Amino acid sequence: MAAPMPMSSDPQEGGEVTQSAAKPGFASLTGVGSGEMPADAEPAPIVSGDIDKAIIKRVVKKRNKQYAACYEKALKAKPTLEGTTTVKFTIAESGHVIEAAGSGLDPDVDTCVANEFKQLEFPKAHGGNVIVSYPIRFKQQK
Repeated sequence: MAAPMPMSSDPQEGGEVTQSAAKPGFASLTGVGSGEMPADAEPAPIVSGDIDKAIIKRVVKKRNKQYAACYEKALKAKPTLEGTTTVKFTIAESGHVIEAAGSGLDPDVDTCVANEFKQLEFPKAHGGNVIVSYPIRFKQQK
């Protein structure tokens, strides 16, 4: 079984988060226009509220290693697992994530990734809660 490799997760385009065979525990995010975005990138997330997508990307990116660990753990039981987890989460005016739920890939991966999103802290949101739907594609290195 090949280990996953780093790809991209961008809130403007969607993208991939994967595990590197060369550096276990390493995962990275690549921005739009870098030339590394896969052709089958996920659709852009839906953001309702006043936090800029670039800020959301920057904050989400901080826990990329943890998302990859969620996926890597599931690969032990399901070695062919690939796909997209979409995390729907709510950022309170305080900047704390007050709820998060993942769906679309595997219940264990979806829940694990959503729990990591609950640890994120964003800048204060003015004018109410911010609701985000953020797709992350997990793919193994071929």
